[in-house]
Amino acid sequence: MNKGGEIILQLQQRWKLKGLLVNALRGLALGLILCGLLQVSRQWSVCWLLPLWILSTLAFYFIFPYRRITAKDVTTWIDQHCPEMEDSSALLLEPAPAGLAALQADKVGNVLEGLHVPAPLGHALRSALLLAGGSLLVLVMMWYVSSRQVPAGANHTAAAGAPAPRPAGIAAVQVMVEAPAYTRQGKTTQADFDLKVPAGSHVQWMLRTDKPTAQLALRFNDSLEVPLQTKDSVHWQLERVVQLPGFYQVKLHGVLSALYKLEVIRDQPPQVEITAPAAYTLIDYGQPPQVQLQARLEDDYGLQKATLFVTVASGSGEAVKFRDLQFPLPLQPGARQAGATKLLSLRAFNMQPGDELYCYISAADALHQEARSERAMIVWQDTAQLMKLEGMTNGVDLKPAFFRSERQIIIETEQLLRDKDTISLQHFQEKSSDLGMDQKLLRLRYGQFLGEEAEEGTEHREALDALNNPADFSNAAKILDLVTDKHDNAEDATFFDPKTKAQLKATLTEMWNAELRLRTYDPAGALPFAYKALRMLKDLQQQSRAYVAKTGAKLAPLKPEKRLTGELGKIAGPLTERDIRNLNPDTLYRISLGLLEQWRDGQAPDGHQQQLLQRAGIQLATQAVRDPGGYLPAVAALRRMLATGPSAMDLQVAERALQQLVPVPPFQPYRRPQVVDMNLSKTYFEQLKEGKNK
Repeated sequence: MNKGGEIILQLQQRWKLKGLLVNALRGLALGLILCGLLQVSRQWSVCWLLPLWILSTLAFYFIFPYRRITAKDVTTWIDQHCPEMEDSSALLLEPAPAGLAALQADKVGNVLEGLHVPAPLGHALRSALLLAGGSLLVLVMMWYVSSRQVPAGANHTAAAGAPAPRPAGIAAVQVMVEAPAYTRQGKTTQADFDLKVPAGSHVQWMLRTDKPTAQLALRFNDSLEVPLQTKDSVHWQLERVVQLPGFYQVKLHGVLSALYKLEVIRDQPPQVEITAPAAYTLIDYGQPPQVQLQARLEDDYGLQKATLFVTVASGSGEAVKFRDLQFPLPLQPGARQAGATKLLSLRAFNMQPGDELYCYISAADALHQEARSERAMIVWQDTAQLMKLEGMTNGVDLKPAFFRSERQIIIETEQLLRDKDTISLQHFQEKSSDLGMDQKLLRLRYGQFLGEEAEEGTEHREALDALNNPADFSNAAKILDLVTDKHDNAEDATFFDPKTKAQLKATLTEMWNAELRLRTYDPAGALPFAYKALRMLKDLQQQSRAYVAKTGAKLAPLKPEKRLTGELGKIAGPLTERDIRNLNPDTLYRISLGLLEQWRDGQAPDGHQQQLLQRAGIQLATQAVRDPGGYLPAVAALRRMLATGPSAMDLQVAERALQQLVPVPPFQPYRRPQVVDMNLSKTYFEQLKEGKNK
């Protein structure tokens, strides 16, 4: 290979290295961005930058394959950007060209030695450099802002992962926690005062002082002080069953330590949900009288048992009878999640059409806490009662004849099914088709209530025949009145309310389904739709009824011995003086927030204002007993501020806790300010009125 070929191979290797550098810079930019996001959101270390850079570079290495640059690509680039090579760069790669090819190769080889070939990837390299530099600058700014910003969980001591400070004089601490047996968590040991244990745990504190001490105690919730037991005045021990949350302090040599959390995880009752069937299920004509029951059960420490409770209501009026049944559901004791299924056969419960079934599931956990699901109702439709006229005489009579026609269609359809084996096939099909025609006519009559037209168009033909009168010649108004479609909009055709319209539309749909099956000689398939249509019509007939039960006022019984005695001792007088010591907690929180804001601006509170802040601290301590993880840091911060002065961190923690306690004020109506239009609207209407008068 000649010298020109060697130059081409050198350019190939140089461009490959340049492409690798471009991918490395792109990977560095992406790694910087990912590292910054993870450091701000997840508090990841900067040490993750190296693996993120390597992974990003490998990704770009496969996305932009600069490693595949060949000598042929180099010669193509040279021919495109260097006309001096006369499109003959490829000849330099041939091992032994002959004839004219050899002469041309020698010529372009001499030209290539003194030729400046423009390097590719220059724009990509500059873009990668700018992107990497910008990403580095963004990472530095994000790190600076996050280091200056107070963490979101500053008011949670344990959230930062650092243990609470050990009090002076305590050389070592060991806390053993034995959780209740039903939690199946066993024993745990920790060297931290902050505790988060299940309710009912047996906690044992073992402390060692740096020198012999006469007395050591733990003070719970600023009220109860429990001394520790010792044998050598150095090793101290205390055992206690923890049931309620709160906080505590170590009291050594009469000095109280920092506040330590005592969080209690309460055992939650089981959660039971019936996923199938729905809250109300109606078994209509033709449907099998059975329902598949499915439920989902869940508990935090484990389920112990589950029971299905069924109540069957049969009869009507004052002769209703109830039967209660119980069925244990198969459940693996100790399972945290379980599913329950059971087939509810109504015939197995000796139910008849018209009866109702109510069921719910009750579950219990290992702590004997019970919870129950919502009640599901299953109604077996009584078609015999549906065919009666009872309860329809007092309703709104839209078209009583149409209701009777629907029942007549059902009666004749059932009679046709009974006579199917005794009549010929042709007669059966003709009778079924006739019933379908009756169903169609009934559907068209009801369609008129919604503005639908007759399918035959007889009304329009009669209207056109009425125009044959010569006296109406060229009477455009009458022609338009007769031929214009004025009721084609079903929404505006009647004055029915939307609920009635929707039920009428659903009724027409059921009638159409029944008609379809009657026309296709399937009367058995048409009966369920006909029954449903009849039930919907009957409900529509009765929906205008209103029943209001008579109720009377229930007054407290009078005491004759106190009447006319004139004793006014228990009647409080009017409040004439505001007592600042009996402030409403909400008002106290708002006043304390204002004092903290003034303190932030440099205005220190006086003695009276410090008393208000102390009372706010007492209220915060009360909240910390219920939720030590949320309010205990605020109590400690407020006490430090009152003792040694404020700091930016303590002010922010205390204000955040007080703001969480201040309730959101209810919405109050207000009068919107009117826009001043300089009487333009008044002038406009006056001018408009004058123009009409003229």
